[in-house]
Amino acid sequence: GPMDFDFNLNDKIKDTGIIYLGELSREMVFNVMKSSRLFIYPTYVDSFGIVVAEALASGVPVVTYDIPAMRHYFGECEAVKIVKAGDLKSMTKASLEILDEQERLSKIALECSKRFSWDAVASSFASILIKLKK
Repeated sequence: GPMDFDFNLNDKIKDTGIIYLGELSREMVFNVMKSSRLFIYPTYVDSFGIVVAEALASGVPVVTYDIPAMRHYFGECEAVKIVKAGDLKSMTKASLEILDEQERLSKIALECSKRFSWDAVASSFASILIKLKK
């Protein structure tokens, strides 16, 4: 939300050109994602990154922090730029680099997302079960 633990987002983004959209419906989230050119995900904790996979499936390249889950699942995808956690200058630089190549990286994002299709996930799960059975 816009205010949490004495942090006021509206004060922080005042006069920056950044707009806080407030609480969004599920439909609006997907519309905003589809119309985006870049997804910035400055997380310090995540076990998979479903929002990163959703961004990629929408053709949106991502900049995120270098945490184990991001490196493991998305480290080989050129459309995901991984920067040192907490390094805002690197995140800004990577974001600008993505925007310079957004059209090309958007196509790569869609290709990377195929790793996380329901068919791919089901196949991976089945192979795990087969290994466990042995």
